[in-house]
Order: sequence, then C-alpha cells, then structure tokens
Amino acid sequence: MAHSPAADAVFGGEAKGRGTNDIGDLLRKSISSHGVSTQNRTPIVSDTRVRGQKAGQILASGSYWTPVRSDLDTMMNKIDSRLIDDVIVIKGPYSTRYGPGFRFVDFELLHTPRYDSYETHGSTSFDYDTNGEQAYGRQSLWGGSTDWGYRVSYGHRAGTDYETGRGTKIPSSYKSRDLFVAIGYDICPHKSLEFNYLRLDQTDLEFPGLVYDINYLVTNGYELKYTDIAPRMGDRVDAEIWYNETRFEGDTLKSGKARQIPTLPTVLYSPSGTDGFAITDAEGSSMGARWETTFGRPDQVQSSFGVDVTHVRQALNDIEPLLDIDFPGDYNFPIPPSHSTDIGLYWEEIAPISDSLTITGGARIDLVLTDAANNVPGQPITVKENLDTNTLDRDFVLLSGFLTAEQQL
Repeated sequence: MAHSPAADAVFGGEAKGRGTNDIGDLLRKSISSHGVSTQNRTPIVSDTRVRGQKAGQILASGSYWTPVRSDLDTMMNKIDSRLIDDVIVIKGPYSTRYGPGFRFVDFELLHTPRYDSYETHGSTSFDYDTNGEQAYGRQSLWGGSTDWGYRVSYGHRAGTDYETGRGTKIPSSYKSRDLFVAIGYDICPHKSLEFNYLRLDQTDLEFPGLVYDINYLVTNGYELKYTDIAPRMGDRVDAEIWYNETRFEGDTLKSGKARQIPTLPTVLYSPSGTDGFAITDAEGSSMGARWETTFGRPDQVQSSFGVDVTHVRQALNDIEPLLDIDFPGDYNFPIPPSHSTDIGLYWEEIAPISDSLTITGGARIDLVLTDAANNVPGQPITVKENLDTNTLDRDFVLLSGFLTAEQQL
C-alpha cells in the first residue's frame, strides 16, 4: 500500500533521529509525508489533517479509531512514535480496504521479534525540554525465540505551563502514562498470531484557547491479528479483530483557564453572573473484524477480496449545572448515546503493466445502520421531539470505486 498513488510511507526509524514523541509529531516532522499538516493543541495532543480534512478514519494496524470528542481527543497522541513500524498516509480516494471514506492514516505497530535462540533486550530513554519542564522517560523490553516473541514498553510524561518568547505563561500542563504490550506466536512456518494491548492514562490536561480542560482520560485498545502466507485458497490471508474504548471527564474550573479566558465565568450562566462553570464527560468505543484474501505475489497482479464489520458507539454530555431552567437537574447540551454498524464488502487490484506503470483499482459496498437514544439526562424533551421526527433509525447503502495509474518518471 505504501506504493499506491497518493500514498506516503513514513517509517518509525525516523522517530529517534527527529526526536518525535507521538504519531502526529512524526508526521509533522517527517520529510516523507506530503499534504499532511499537524495542529498541536497541547504539547502532547496533536490533530493530524490530511489535505485539510480534520476528521475521518484513523486506523491502527487496521483497527478503526474515532475521537470521542474531536476538539479534546485525537488518536495521534495515544501512540508513541518509537513503537511504530511505519505509517501510511492515503490521501485518496485510492483504496477500498479501510471502509467508506477518502483519506486515511494507517499505522503499523512494531512486530514482535524472532531469534535463532532465546534472547532478551531492553532500552531506556529520557528526554527533557526546559520550556515547560517537560520530562519524558520510556523503558522498553523485548525478546523471544524461534517461534514466539514479545514487546513491553512503558512511558511516563509530565510538563507544566509553556512560556512564550514574551514571557507569557500558556496553561498547558499535563501528566501522561502509557503501556504497550505485544505477544506474537508462530503456529507453523506460514501461520502466525499477534496480540497487542494499549493502555493510556492522562490527568490534568490543560488546553489553551479551548473552553474545557481534561481531568482524566483513559484509553484501552486490544487487537488480535492472524496471518497465513500459504493458505489453501489464495496466496495470503489476513484476519483481525479489535476493540478499543476511551472515556474522559473535564471542566472549566482550573485556575489557568480563568487566567487565559477571564470572561468564561460570566459567559457561562450562574445566579451571581460571575461564577459560572461547565463540566463535560464522554465515552466512545469501536469494535470490529476484518478478513482479507489476496491472490498474487508482490510485483505481480494482485487481487484482494475482503469483508469487514465495524461497530462504533459514542456519547457526550456538556452540562451547565447552574443554568436556571424549569425542570430539576443539571441542564445538558449532549450528543445522545448513539451507535452505527458498518458491514462492508470490497475488492482491490494492483496490476503492474510494465516496470514503470502500475494500475490500481477497486470497488466497495457498505450497509450502514445507525441509531441514537431518545431520552438524555438533563433534557426536558426527548431527542425525537427536539428534531421533530418519529424515529432516529437511519440506514444507508454506500457505493465507492476508484481507478488510478502511477507512472514512474
């Protein structure tokens, strides 16, 4: 996929040389990613945009990740760039493998190693930035034998307010801890299993310029991947199943927020008019599976057929506790608990016409089923009444296709 038209490959080896911290930082500093920009919301939260597109599908080893709240939560800051094998940026529409969409970022985590006999290794790193007293330490262990391997890596980061060139303190302190565990096993010479687990804990994150700060955020991600390079049918089979979930809580009560946006306690309603505040909480999850069979070897005509299922859930509360209303309880401006299920079937083919010309094409069909909760705490009327509709169920059939040619000059 790295050689598909309009797709850039960024390798994890650049992370050490360029001193990057997460995937967004790696894409920002790499010379291999074109048409990609990264917005740094805090020193440890980055939002990657492909050709100006803010949100879409973010894929981790094929898994589907979505932000729980797009202004406070992104996927790119959850993975340390030193744990990445490569990142493929598809600026499309030049692929049907990743679901209905046009632009994708697919990053592959480091594979577990194999050795002729049992070996174990380790590394320790520490970075320090004087501006904001930002300290970052990481301890990694890896090892294995002829048919199995493992990786374990733990990172700890902390920082205080950033100082501008004029000496102004920008509220951007944070505390972050992450754990990555990978275990791999070869069932036979041509079949293997790979399991990955990611845990991220963040506390006391300040977002300069935004209404909310995050008190805590927790992410858990699981993935099991199966590969067969000599199946009975076809030349390669890839299958995977995944589940990831994120939840967080935040508010507007930190002292740094009042210092940077002094009108906020006045804009947010309160009986006195001077002590208004708001709180937020959100949760989201994604689970799914994918099966793909490929016919043809690399540098030959390759045809891939696959099916995938993705189920996404999301809910968000945006509460002003002091807002004067005619019914009891905190007033809520929510995104109601909602979910969508996407069942997709796709085909993709890569045909080398000559040593310099390659034609790639594909097609995809999706059935998307969506629904949302009708009653939300803190709302005096139901969601259906507010939207003037009888039902919140929506079903969609999506069709997509592409055909491209790449000529090497």
